[in-house]
Amino acid sequence: MNRYLKYTLLILFNLTVFLLLLNLGMNKPIDHDEHQFIASAAMLQRLGWLPYVDFAYFHQPYLVYIYAALFHLSDKLLFITRFFSIICATATLVILFRQTYNLQQERPFSERYLLAAGSVILLLVTPVFHHTVGLAWNHDFPMLLTFLAFLLQAKTVKAEQPSLQKTFLSGLLLGIATGVRLSFAPLFAPFFLLPFLYRKHFSRRRLIQLALFFSGGFFLAMLPSLYYLATHTDAYLFGNLGYPGLNTLFRESQGYTRSMDFFSKAFYALEMIVQPGNLILIIGAFLFALKQPLISAAYKDRLRPEIVFILLMMPFLLMGTFAATPSFKQYFYPPIFYLLVAIVYGVSSFPEIQQQLNKRLQHFALFLLIVIIYTLPRYTDPFQMPKVKYWHASQVHQMGEEIRELIGEDGRVFTFAPIIPLEGGLEIYPELITGPFAWRTGQFLEADERQRHKIAFPDQLENFLAKKPPSAILQGYEWRLEPPLIDYAKRNNYNYRTLRLQKRLWLPPAP
Repeated sequence: MNRYLKYTLLILFNLTVFLLLLNLGMNKPIDHDEHQFIASAAMLQRLGWLPYVDFAYFHQPYLVYIYAALFHLSDKLLFITRFFSIICATATLVILFRQTYNLQQERPFSERYLLAAGSVILLLVTPVFHHTVGLAWNHDFPMLLTFLAFLLQAKTVKAEQPSLQKTFLSGLLLGIATGVRLSFAPLFAPFFLLPFLYRKHFSRRRLIQLALFFSGGFFLAMLPSLYYLATHTDAYLFGNLGYPGLNTLFRESQGYTRSMDFFSKAFYALEMIVQPGNLILIIGAFLFALKQPLISAAYKDRLRPEIVFILLMMPFLLMGTFAATPSFKQYFYPPIFYLLVAIVYGVSSFPEIQQQLNKRLQHFALFLLIVIIYTLPRYTDPFQMPKVKYWHASQVHQMGEEIRELIGEDGRVFTFAPIIPLEGGLEIYPELITGPFAWRTGQFLEADERQRHKIAFPDQLENFLAKKPPSAILQGYEWRLEPPLIDYAKRNNYNYRTLRLQKRLWLPPAP
């Protein structure tokens, strides 16, 4: 086949993946998890406010600085941050495509292309991937970094002369990922231990160097996070370790029972497993990566280091999945992703599997066609690629501008969806930078704790708003928390205007 035609087909597939993810991400409704990431970054970029110092913040701090830098490029806050996540998700899939393609160098182009495209499609069809990617939160970026760190560390143990630079960079990338999302911190252990599993290939001196360089890269990347731990210990620990416990208490107070204890988490995990897209990867990982070494000791020595690495990582990935209570679908993305990576490397590990694939590639192609027909509508409905102004991210920005026109440029909005007024360049309440999260858990803290962590309490609503009256109250994003706001607006003779996306803006009576 002509070389330029090959390149065209490779580029075309990956470009199609990007466009599908772009359309998917830009049309998802706002998730309330997005508010604190975007609002915190906007406060940093506009006022110089710092997480943990000037407002409560319930995650690792790095994404705040990344988003604040992006806001210098565009005032469309939701658009630019989701675009960043989409780029990260696309990059992850492009790297997966490239790895699969390069592992099948003995095959003709058509088969390599089919297997590489198939690996990406199998991830696209998983409900976990579809749910997680493309939002302005801390999943797509650290997944990309962790995958790159995985590839670098795997190359290190396979090389006759392992590169200290690669293992240092691997540690650096994993450290940055941990500085974005704390649930990746447990992966330090398998990354650190991997070279010791292959200690027969390295001298003791080299093993010590690999351990030191990896650890050095990791802790260098963690220095900004460790700075907050050292200088604002109470706020940092509360935001990363204390708040999740309050969130569990809130869920219990609301009668929420799903994935709240060991047995309900196990049942929830079973629900994730039996979903068709996820189940395909789990079965595939067993058949192509684990079956041979489990049934025959002769296969264990031929097991690729990448598969050994994934087996070593899996308990620590699951630790990050189940650590928080309750568990949610997006927490299953890392283990599901690495099951697919195990399949990719498993297919290239054993000649027997290669021979089976030779017989079954036509069936695989037919299966992929069925999967595409089944899945594509979820990525293209509504297909609004030519109509950027109708994307949900664009609608949110336009709503912010609409509110600014109604209340003026100096207006202050009380809302559990701070992204909206920030899109219009308006002022929000520092106590609501996290969206609904700080507000709904204030009841579980003592008064001095609320003051120390800059958290308001719903029972203080009247006094709170009397000191800082709002120019408007935005309703329509947190129906469980909003009834007291609506009562307050009605008691004070506010009138509402219906905005786009069927949201309501309550405006005070004219003076």
